Parts: sequence; structure tokens; C-alpha cells
Amino acid sequence: MIKIKKLLDEHYDEFMDMVDFFYDEKYPSKKPKTICFLTVLGKKYNSKIFANNYREFLHDLSTMVGGKVFKHVLGNYVKFIPNEFSKSILKKNQYDNINNVFYVSTYTDTERKINHVKDLCEFLDIKLELEYPKPHHKEMEIV
Repeated sequence: MIKIKKLLDEHYDEFMDMVDFFYDEKYPSKKPKTICFLTVLGKKYNSKIFANNYREFLHDLSTMVGGKVFKHVLGNYVKFIPNEFSKSILKKNQYDNINNVFYVSTYTDTERKINHVKDLCEFLDIKLELEYPKPHHKEMEIV
């Protein structure tokens, strides 16, 4: 204890930096959740849970285009029979039925889902607006 007291008295800032570093190494904090709203074809998807926006967007878009477009653009994230997904996706039930047309894996991070939306809109030549409310690093992006 005497050694710690001496370090605190004589080198408080360096000691606290070392404690912070050690703490962060042992107890890493989670990356802040990405919140992203999108506006497509005049509809705003503004759930703070992006998976909900993604799911709803896919449902809406699937009423306009067939499942083959989704399979072409999203590749292995789309299946027409759920048993084609990996065992881990099936076990965790990490896929959604999109209007009884196809199934999409939701076992991905938010950035990948955002890229899926971008890729679909680009492929179909649909204007997409993405909005990242604070504290995310981007304010607004028009694709």
C-alpha cells in the first residue's frame, strides 16, 4: 500500500493512465450501437434498431421485385428454403421470412445490413438516404 500511495502522490496522472489502460484491457467496452435511419421511395424507416428497418425495407421491396434479385445482390444471405442456412444460423433462428418469397440471414453486423440496403438500391437504381443520428460519425449520406 505504501508503494501505491507514493505513486499516487508523486505520479498521479501516469498512475491513473495506467489504471485506465489496464481496466480497458480487462473490461473492454462495447462498441456504440450504430443507429441508422433510411428513406427509400418516399418511406422513412426510423426504428432505432436497424434490424427492424432492414427487415421492413426488405418486406416492402419484395412486393416490387422478385426473390431472384435479392439472391443476385445479397448472395448467400438469401435462401429460398431455410434449411439451406448453416446450422448455427438455424440454431439461433437468425433469419427472417420475407413475404413468403425468400429467407434472409440476419446473423450479420449492422454495417453489413446497411451495405445490403445500399447494394440493393444501387442495383435497382433507387435513391437512398441514410441518416445517422448522433453519436455516430456520419450525419447524412445520400447514395
